[in-house]
Amino acid sequence: MACSKLSSHNDDFSIFTGLFEQANITVGDTLDFSTLTYGTHASSPHSTTEVPDSLFQLLIDQKYLSDVRYNSSLTHFALGTIQLSDDLTGYVVGQYDNANLYVSQMFVYSKSAGTFQDAQSLNYHIVAGSFEGDRNAWYTDVNGDGTKDIIYHELGRNQDTGEINSNFYIETWGESSFVIINLENADAIQAAFPLNLLEQKSIDLPETTEEIETETVEDSEPSGDDLDEFGF
Repeated sequence: MACSKLSSHNDDFSIFTGLFEQANITVGDTLDFSTLTYGTHASSPHSTTEVPDSLFQLLIDQKYLSDVRYNSSLTHFALGTIQLSDDLTGYVVGQYDNANLYVSQMFVYSKSAGTFQDAQSLNYHIVAGSFEGDRNAWYTDVNGDGTKDIIYHELGRNQDTGEINSNFYIETWGESSFVIINLENADAIQAAFPLNLLEQKSIDLPETTEEIETETVEDSEPSGDDLDEFGF
């Protein structure tokens, strides 16, 4: 019975990885995750390989799906793979609603452990009531230690009051997950990786596609329900 379950798991994982096989990402010195909006070999999500929800449910622990606010009702596309180390591969997924990008996610697979060990929410665009928010992410070696890190730069704005909040942080791979690191030159790094203020990240939709409607809320910050609606 155990052998049967292992065989089934391996078959499911082979199907999952097969969806990404034509989308290996060349990182170079720095990878801007926003360049993966439409996949590495596609001009729009309509021609990017879709990843069925069943594979996420079968292969990835619910904790990691929850960490990135995975939304099973939205459409997910295989944007590409990144070789994070000899042991680790990052599978980058685009989570869309009506073919509009709301978030890109990376699920980290360990070859030695034979399982997914972490998940990261990368770029996103949020509209929830009066709140708008954007985050960009970059993959680069920030401190010159030979290991690439992920830089995050976030901006949020209350459209009613004009109040703007920002956040900037850097993560690197720890023992079994990405962890935040503190660097003395963080201000200089932040200046080198600016975020275009609340730039709408979407694609041209067919004329028959309905506009996405958002429910107006009174709070200046998005509630958990608002973010859940958008898959965060």
